[in-house]
Amino acid sequence: MCACKKDDRQPDYPADTNEYLNSWVLDSMKVFYYWNTAIPKKPLLSMEPQTFFNNIKNSADRFSLLVNPSKPLTSNPTLSAALGIDMIGVEVSAQPQCLVTLVVPGAEADQAGIRRGDQVLSLNGTAITGQNISTLINGAIAQGSIRMTFKGRSGEVSYRSSYPADKPVYVAKTFERSGKMVAYLFFNTFREHAISGLQAAFSDFRAAQATELVLDMRYNAGGEVNIAALLTALIAPVKGSDIFAEYRGNSRIGNQRNTFDETLSATGTTVAQLIPYRLPLSRIYILTGAHTASSAELVANGLSPYLSTVRVGGQTLGKDMASFEVKDMRNPRVVTWVIHPLVYKLFNANGIGNYTAGLRPDIAVNELELLPLKPFGDPEDPLLSRALFDITGVSAKSSLRSVPKPTPAKVFYDSRNSTDENAGMVVIHR
Repeated sequence: MCACKKDDRQPDYPADTNEYLNSWVLDSMKVFYYWNTAIPKKPLLSMEPQTFFNNIKNSADRFSLLVNPSKPLTSNPTLSAALGIDMIGVEVSAQPQCLVTLVVPGAEADQAGIRRGDQVLSLNGTAITGQNISTLINGAIAQGSIRMTFKGRSGEVSYRSSYPADKPVYVAKTFERSGKMVAYLFFNTFREHAISGLQAAFSDFRAAQATELVLDMRYNAGGEVNIAALLTALIAPVKGSDIFAEYRGNSRIGNQRNTFDETLSATGTTVAQLIPYRLPLSRIYILTGAHTASSAELVANGLSPYLSTVRVGGQTLGKDMASFEVKDMRNPRVVTWVIHPLVYKLFNANGIGNYTAGLRPDIAVNELELLPLKPFGDPEDPLLSRALFDITGVSAKSSLRSVPKPTPAKVFYDSRNSTDENAGMVVIHR
């Protein structure tokens, strides 16, 4: 975490004015922002704070944020955070459908029996169409409750928003395929509370004598850099003194290359403590897509100097930069807003980075090739099926080489996009 104090040499604006807040934002961005030399020389300080912030951001910046924790509307609420579910709108045979893509384990949606792949017919009493799906979902988020009907299910399912805590490890299981024991891990967020779940999963994988690993991060929007280092160190044969990532900042911040143990220090863990959990891997398969972002991309790119990686799925989002919080650290605090600026460009130990357009898959697969969507960890899920086929040469269905690929459904709405935006960049500690 980093703090910034307002420069006392600025004009003496009243503390409750836009000018006061925006001058603090401007001072902070001039120090930390990756594109600090391109900030407008004399921006209009009287603008509304978020308008001002967007005005001084670089045109290449898609992800820096200015939020006020006391004003929830300054950050975009998401469907999964509020109601424990994600949905997409797709066109199938020229007809719109609303499909559940993710259910947060333990959330009300999960307890109500809603499952990935379910088709939603109506939201809060209104039939879903291609034109109203976004409005209906945003309305449900705003009012904090949802009522749904489903194809093949009688009656309504309804519940109120409870902001369920996301569970980092959704699924951890093993498959025995053609004499090989394959571990599968669906990992959804890089948060501090992920450590125990990751260690438990890898302990189970070792007990099952797994020698192959499929890491599913298709919906992982990122999080803490120390958890990214921990997951990488659980997978790859690295030492604590090996470089995890290189950070390249502006001329005031500079560049740095951090080792695994340096990055892990915030967790109270060292690489030496993680070695007993490792699997005897010669490669790893990583399932990716357009929602794989930030720390998930950092892991996918950071593993390659130390272990052969095969990416299966779609091209990732392209968050190749790191951020930290900039707060007013005066006591008492005068400015309540918090800046999450893009600070560093990210590179792996071999100096490979610049994936703003995303990391391309080695094997391109679209999960919408097979509907209804399969549960995470189902061998017939197109991404996992293709990885298992590459590992064993045997498909869960008839040979993938002999069956023409169907045309994937066309997506016209995706609630997960808001999650990608809110997740920000790779989060580092200062």
